[in-house]
Amino acid sequence: MKLCRREFLGSGAGAAALALGLNAWAPAIVRRKLIAAPPELGRKKLVYIFLRGGMDAVNAVVPRGDPNYSLKSRPTLFLEPGETIHLDGSDKRCSLDKSLHSFVELHPSFEPVLEVYQAGNLAVLHRIGYKDHNQSHFESQQFLENGTTDQPKLEEGMLYRQALEALDLLHNHFAGFGLSERQIVALKGRYAVPNAGDIRQLRLGGAGDRMRKLLGCAPGQGRAGSGLLGVYGASPDSASKPYRSELHQIGATMAEAMQTLSGIDPDAYKPANGAVYPEGGFGSKARQAAHLLKETPVELVGMNLDGFDTHGGQGKLEGAYPGLLRQIAAAYQALYRDLRDQWKDVVVVALSEFGRTSEENGSKGTDHGNAMVMFVAGGAVKGGVYNAPSPEAWCKDGGVFSSKSGRYLTHWTDYRAVFAEVFAKHFGDDPATVSKVIPKLDALAAERPKELARLGFLA
Repeated sequence: MKLCRREFLGSGAGAAALALGLNAWAPAIVRRKLIAAPPELGRKKLVYIFLRGGMDAVNAVVPRGDPNYSLKSRPTLFLEPGETIHLDGSDKRCSLDKSLHSFVELHPSFEPVLEVYQAGNLAVLHRIGYKDHNQSHFESQQFLENGTTDQPKLEEGMLYRQALEALDLLHNHFAGFGLSERQIVALKGRYAVPNAGDIRQLRLGGAGDRMRKLLGCAPGQGRAGSGLLGVYGASPDSASKPYRSELHQIGATMAEAMQTLSGIDPDAYKPANGAVYPEGGFGSKARQAAHLLKETPVELVGMNLDGFDTHGGQGKLEGAYPGLLRQIAAAYQALYRDLRDQWKDVVVVALSEFGRTSEENGSKGTDHGNAMVMFVAGGAVKGGVYNAPSPEAWCKDGGVFSSKSGRYLTHWTDYRAVFAEVFAKHFGDDPATVSKVIPKLDALAAERPKELARLGFLA
């Protein structure tokens, strides 16, 4: 089949090629199937949300009882006891089993997520980070996405390695999907992974018959194949020429992505169980993530929520920061409701590149800090607050001022211990596979066993 440039670009395939082409480096061609299987029951799935900018951990999850969290350290950002959501069983907004009790308190913007917490399906992981935590946005984001702390230029993601080593990426091009306007490093690697800010960008436009002809069919059973599937379902021609294999592999992934997405309509999607996603781009992506998990073979979905670099005008109860927390809480609540039928097989993880300074700056904001807080939800999650056993234990090392500089909270648990638990307990990876997905994990665990110890938040 002949494809003219105008027809190719007008179909949306050109934009799809650009989106996919930027999501791989030096890929090698292998023969892979191009017909995506429907989602299988029981397949484990992960929604990965990166909170970019550095979320203020101690105002999201307040360490009540730490004397250094006070009006003196935070004149405009300090949350009074009457303003927060108490998790000690005394708050009328939530009836909690004693196993979920904690001395920490939640920012009031988190009220929607109480539904997940009360169900025992939300783990709040405080004091997460890594040794000598880097305070550069770029480098710390790279580390948290590529699974290292010493390779800021490594463009191979931890989730990509999970897809390659454990989720059969070489045969299921749709093992992962990045819902982002820019590439998600966590899903980058040698082989292309679909990426788009909106799944409509990878759907074919135009009349049905015309688009079916453009997409065509893969070769097999004596037929030569046709259209995009025919071109990229066969071995590349002149494979020895520069970049021929790379472009062919990207094309194969593009063809399968468009074929898979041609069968779903995001505009017609109706969330289940009264789920209501937050308005705006992030809410739309969360909604599309649920749609993909329900109707495609995808097992890893990544997305971002930007805006957490709150150096000035952070806001205590209203403003940019509280608004971002509301979006997180509403998205978790919506995913919990919408994915009820497969909730036992889903884990939702949110993290940020670092926390903020525990002392407010002169611009009514906070600066780059160290330890972050992670939120993990799912049907197999053992809910509660982790790394916050009591006010006394929390404050023993200095609490919110525990860093050497005396300005911010330090970590107790390395972020790689969290993901090692997700890969091993949720996906069922054996130790050898986990070690491939997370570089140097065994050596790190031997060197710093306390920091790399698993928290036990998954059943």
